[in-house]
Amino acid sequence: MSSLNKKLPYVAIPAIIVILSTMTGYGTCIIYNIFGIPCPSCGLTRASLAFARLDLQSSLRYHPLLMFVPFLLYSAAFDRKRIFYALSFLFILVWTIRLFLYFPTQDPMIFNNQSLVAILFRLVTGR
Repeated sequence: MSSLNKKLPYVAIPAIIVILSTMTGYGTCIIYNIFGIPCPSCGLTRASLAFARLDLQSSLRYHPLLMFVPFLLYSAAFDRKRIFYALSFLFILVWTIRLFLYFPTQDPMIFNNQSLVAILFRLVTGR
């Protein structure tokens, strides 16, 4: 079995989740929809769209690591573990910093009041 065939589930499963999430109208981020907090890649779509419009300031505000995504995908697809782990650590570090600086009120780091955890919390506490 080729290396690419072994990695197909790692691409196909997230793609199916994104398609199903989008079709149901709940957005594409499973973490955001379940826990109410933005995931480490939160803002990448908006950053990409802003970059395509050449709005670099908005692109950096939505997600400052947009330019590293191709390298992250390359390292995952071609088994470059050191690069993959280093970039994954960088994404988690930037995510943590953004949570401390911007969560829960500044876009894209906004809390999802309609998340599963938020709804269950309101049901349990009666708020």
